[in-house]
Amino acid sequence: MDLYTIILDYRGGTYISQVRESSPDDALLTWARTLDPRPIYGMGEKTKVELMDELLDDHKDGYMLVAITDTVNVWCATALLRGSIGQIHMIKTMAD
Repeated sequence: MDLYTIILDYRGGTYISQVRESSPDDALLTWARTLDPRPIYGMGEKTKVELMDELLDDHKDGYMLVAITDTVNVWCATALLRGSIGQIHMIKTMAD
């Protein structure tokens, strides 16, 4: 499994975590599912569920992650959460 670093910019804060997964899409979903919302300003369990639902809907529609032009193994995604935009950046940090 590869190591992915996920950076969330949300309501003026930046939150960084890492997950191991077999693909970028799986990494993003695993991150959202295992995310601890307590240290994230303005995010509680309901907002976390909203984030997961939005990512799952995007995944079903085939447009969850966008590759960043002129980079290798870097993606971004956005989520509208309770009127605020969550900007998510993901970097494949290490391949196994």
